[in-house]
Amino acid sequence: MSKIALKKFLAQFPDDAKSWAKATDEVRDIARTAKEYYNELESKNIQPCDFRSMKTPSEWNTKGKKYIFKVYDKMNTKTKIEFNDYLKRYFDIK
Repeated sequence: MSKIALKKFLAQFPDDAKSWAKATDEVRDIARTAKEYYNELESKNIQPCDFRSMKTPSEWNTKGKKYIFKVYDKMNTKTKIEFNDYLKRYFDIK
């Protein structure tokens, strides 16, 4: 799996979403899990993405995806492999 595959999957959650049907829990779940993998496997402490503060579907998707890629880019190779395995298992991202 690659960052490109992750981008392709997350593209289904548009930055300009007008309804909550286009900004669902997957973005939040992936963001939370990316943080957990990074913090636990690398013994670091990155703060979570504050989804509670987001008021619109577009904000949810835009900020959530930016956070996911920010954390993904910080991961070392071993952490990326583990995180990619999670994405394959739960979201069928290949």
